[in-house]
Amino acid sequence: MYINKEERRTGDATFNYTKITDSDAEFGRSDTVKEKGFYILPSELFANVCRKAFEFDE
Repeated sequence: MYINKEERRTGDATFNYTKITDSDAEFGRSDTVKEKGFYILPSELFANVCRKAFEFDE
């Protein structure tokens, strides 16, 4: 994942974008949109959407 790679390159070897809150993820929105043209919040990542689907209880 692009964000994990960049955070780890800058020194945070354990950074995992899928584990942070959406509000904490906002730190990278502007730069990522400029570079990639889009931005996906952690809650919207496929891995998290799938995990939440299995947690749903009627």
